[in-house]
Parts: sequence; C-alpha cells; structure tokens
Amino acid sequence: MIIVDTPAQLGYKISKLVVSDLKAARQLNLTRAFLRLGFLIMLENVDMNILIAVVGLFATFAVQLIGLGKIYGMISSKLSVHDEQHIRHQTRLDEHASIISQHDRDIAVLTDRQVRGDGTNG
Repeated sequence: MIIVDTPAQLGYKISKLVVSDLKAARQLNLTRAFLRLGFLIMLENVDMNILIAVVGLFATFAVQLIGLGKIYGMISSKLSVHDEQHIRHQTRLDEHASIISQHDRDIAVLTDRQVRGDGTNG
C-alpha cells in the first residue's frame, strides 16, 4: 500500500527541505541545493503511476544485471576449471614426453652397444 501525502503535507515537507537545502548550500555548494530542490519539485508533479512504473523499470533492470552477473560468474568459473584441467593435461604430456625421451636414449645406448658388440647381457 502506498501512502500519499496531502498537498499541505507535501508543501510543508518541501518548505522544510528548502530551508535545510539553503543551509546546506551555505556549507557545501549552491548548485547542489538547487538541483535537489528542482528534483523535489519535479517529483511533486509526477503521477504516482509513472513513479511506480519508473521504480519498477529500475528494479527490473537491477535484477537483470544481477542475473547477468551470475551467468558471467558461472562462465568464468567454468573457464577457470577448464584452464586447470588444461594445465594438468599439459603437465602430464610433458611428463610423458620426458619419459619417452629417456626411453629413446636408453634404446639408443642399447642399440649402440649391440652394434659394437659390447659384452652386455641385454
């Protein structure tokens, strides 16, 4: 349920804000007070249905951004898992390559010994 102020209550609130805005203008910046006052006057003339529609639009937009953030998070986490698996696989390939290289050296030594006729039992 939306509570709508009467014009008298709204006028009192605006006048109170004008006084506080003018005090703040002395302390901060004159343009800020006028911008805030202009925003309040603009809100006074806005139909409540339009205001509700605009707030709903921003809420929908925020929810969509949250959803896109979740999707982006899931994709980036899947990519990081994929990267970890790729690194693990590449490490295994490097280990296998070094083992194969060592076997090739052993075979070359044994073949050389066999060709020379060394007295090894192999």
